[in-house]
Amino acid sequence: PLPVGLVWLVTRLGYDRRAWLYQTLLALVVLPVTYWLTGPRENVNWVHGLGRPQTALAPWAYLTLLVLAFALVLYLPPHLAFTYLPLSVMSS
Repeated sequence: PLPVGLVWLVTRLGYDRRAWLYQTLLALVVLPVTYWLTGPRENVNWVHGLGRPQTALAPWAYLTLLVLAFALVLYLPPHLAFTYLPLSVMSS
């Protein structure tokens, strides 16, 4: 029910087209801070690996790819949908 509720809220309140940029900038800060403040056992936000600590990449390379994945895979598709789909109420 959460995705349906979130889409309903966006249709009621509108979508700010700057959201993708701000979400990406926030991830650029939060993910490295999470990496430095937590250990592989906690693995908050998957900063040490997907489900378990990864060893295939250097930690900085994995963290860079993770930030890019958050921006392009998690944040960009809804941004494009909310920007270009005709919803009932949209704000700039």
